[in-house]
Amino acid sequence: MKYFANANEAKQIDRLSSEDYHISSEILMERAACAAADYIKRYISKDQKILAVSGNGNNGGDAAAIARILYEDGYDVVLYMPYYEKLSELARKQYDIAMESGVDCVFAYRLNYFDVVIDGLFGIGLNRKISGVERILIEQINDSSAKVFSVDIPSGINASTGEVMGIAINAYATITFGVMKAGLLLSPGNIHAGKVYVAKAGFPGLALKRVCNRNFYYGREDLCLLPKRYDDANKGTYGKLLIIAGSSGMCGAAQLCAKAAYHSGCGLVRILTHEDNRAILQKNVPEAIISCYNSEEDIHEEDIEALLKWAGVVAIGPGLGTGKASEKLVDIVLNYIKVPIVIDADAINIMAGHGNYMQIVHNAVFTPHLKEMYGLSGVPIEVIRSDMVGFAKENSSEDAVLVLKNARTVVADGEQVYVNTSGNEGMATAGSGDVLTGIIASFIAQGLDRYTAATIGVYVHGIAGDTAGECIGHYALTATDIIDSLGEVLS
Repeated sequence: MKYFANANEAKQIDRLSSEDYHISSEILMERAACAAADYIKRYISKDQKILAVSGNGNNGGDAAAIARILYEDGYDVVLYMPYYEKLSELARKQYDIAMESGVDCVFAYRLNYFDVVIDGLFGIGLNRKISGVERILIEQINDSSAKVFSVDIPSGINASTGEVMGIAINAYATITFGVMKAGLLLSPGNIHAGKVYVAKAGFPGLALKRVCNRNFYYGREDLCLLPKRYDDANKGTYGKLLIIAGSSGMCGAAQLCAKAAYHSGCGLVRILTHEDNRAILQKNVPEAIISCYNSEEDIHEEDIEALLKWAGVVAIGPGLGTGKASEKLVDIVLNYIKVPIVIDADAINIMAGHGNYMQIVHNAVFTPHLKEMYGLSGVPIEVIRSDMVGFAKENSSEDAVLVLKNARTVVADGEQVYVNTSGNEGMATAGSGDVLTGIIASFIAQGLDRYTAATIGVYVHGIAGDTAGECIGHYALTATDIIDSLGEVLS
């Protein structure tokens, strides 16, 4: 598990390091610059010409320090710092040190002369749209053939949301200091960042934990969080999952959800679906128990209540439709549910407009994409997308875990926020969400708490998509391919 910070939290870490742990800003900047220079040297050679572009804030000071360190190590570096009269105190010190050390400091440049650009124009404090001369400079850098290394964050990216503030650097790599920034994880910031390297900048570990221990993302080492398997187990050991999915003629979503649940370790799956789907599901998911209804009149509270009592966890919504029968099913389930429930797709659409979803059910996981989230909350998609971390945290709770699906899915429980880094664009395909619902519900059935099941489920889903994509490419990727890759990921 690795932590990330938004812009305010990153500034707080810096302040705590200086005020509470007595590590001066000068020492932190020098350590950060040394780490950044070491990283950059992996990808450049001494015969290349380097332009370090420095803004007037502390990010510009970082760029100046990096330029000086590279120069001292024999690299051909020019420092472009056009804002000398407006420099922060730290940036001015670094500029003066660089100039006195012999670095060529210029106020004009010919970009096509340089092979490498170090981007220190704007840092994590940027909160306005970029325009004028600065926009032109970024356009010139992006249009050049230079390999660009951004300092802390690509200039123009909002460090908290990943939003492009009018225009942003397209970096080959970003060296960020001390802790990952939210804007480097979230789209489109992650696209502009290129390779991301979290450099040790000397921030005390206690300062990092104090500030950002609720914001995290996973790496492969976190697959240790998966449900445990036991030598003396039986199918009951790994849980009972009831999937309520599939309206008449819409059995595909139910099939994908059930197969994903089984392939991710669930012991026993029952599908409640329309009678028209029985034969196909019995053929394609023979491991599942099939229960059916024919019409709205065929759905009885006592029958649904009995199924809910059988289940250890319920998943509802994939391919369910929004007709009268589906509405009745959702109403009965929400009235009688006493076990954890994963609410997806059409169940979310049915709930839209019926009051505050966080107060309707307890012990739930919601898995909306942005359009479904708009239906649930009434908040426009662009507003949600502009700050997914903040929105997810505000619109979730311990009782209503929110899996907000997008290119970078965010999972929140009102306190903790997880940003997913696995997966690829090939997973934007029909049925991919049904697979995710099956995985999350399966992990809950096997004993994980809802939040851990949701976060590790999203991560595993993405890793399976990456594994499948490596074999068949991203164009050909289907939801079935994701399921078929689960065994390799979980083995």
